[in-house]
Amino acid sequence: MTEKREFLRKTSFRPNRFFYMVVNQKLNTVNTENFHQRFM
Repeated sequence: MTEKREFLRKTSFRPNRFFYMVVNQKLNTVNTENFHQRFM
């Protein structure tokens, strides 16, 4: 029971982290695009 819970915790944690990284990347690209548009 404990092992299964631990496994679920890890597997649910990894995609969340990946999703967070992807969102961060998108925000960064949008910010840089806005920055370039403003100063070009």
